[in-house]
Amino acid sequence: MIIGCANCIKKFNIDEKLIPKNGRLLQCSSCNHKWHYRIPEKENIINDNVILSAKNKQIINNDNKEISINPSLIETSINKPLKKSNIKKYRKLKTKKQELDKEKKNIEKKNSLKNTLNALVVLIITFVAVILILDTFKNNIAHYFPIIIPMMDNLYQSLLDIRSFIKDLIS
Repeated sequence: MIIGCANCIKKFNIDEKLIPKNGRLLQCSSCNHKWHYRIPEKENIINDNVILSAKNKQIINNDNKEISINPSLIETSINKPLKKSNIKKYRKLKTKKQELDKEKKNIEKKNSLKNTLNALVVLIITFVAVILILDTFKNNIAHYFPIIIPMMDNLYQSLLDIRSFIKDLIS
């Protein structure tokens, strides 16, 4: 049996007889990471996206979200034809999986919007910090870059113009 370390992803070939049913503590010889390993249960694959666990009576989809099911569905084998009631149950499970996929996509959209806003805030804070540092040391920097003083004055004048423009919009 091949077991991989979750920390450094190194793979080890271990005899299955050395691991009892309740599992045992393993240690990676490469990174010294320790974890408890239990031999996985036998599972039936219904299709590419769903795995049926016979012992726990649960369906595990690609998102590793478990959906409890009726034990009668477990007795259905891949080779046997499905009963009408089992087909309905399978369709319900399939729709549940589709709903979970939609929720996952919505969460990803929200996270991408949050990431964009976070990046914008960081960019603004960085811009303000650079201006403050340049203003603080503008006399020292002016020895090497004489154009810095007129640039800073123009920047301040532009900020005052923007401020007066916003005041005029409000009133």
